[in-house]
Amino acid sequence: MRAGKARDPRGDRGRPPLARMEHPQAGERIGLSGCAFRIAAPTAALVELSIDDGEWKPCRAAEGTWWFDWRG
Repeated sequence: MRAGKARDPRGDRGRPPLARMEHPQAGERIGLSGCAFRIAAPTAALVELSIDDGEWKPCRAAEGTWWFDWRG
């Protein structure tokens, strides 16, 4: 399985992306047991994550970054 992609849905309007995947790196292989994704998006009001080009899922804000806890 490959690491996901992060986005701020408001950033898709011809502006630079407002979200950057910090861990794991985009395209990095992750184990099937699970993974905590960490996303930097300091100005975002909402961040979503897509794994293996699947459905976009909302992330949660905590400790100054955005997180998505995935379980395989």
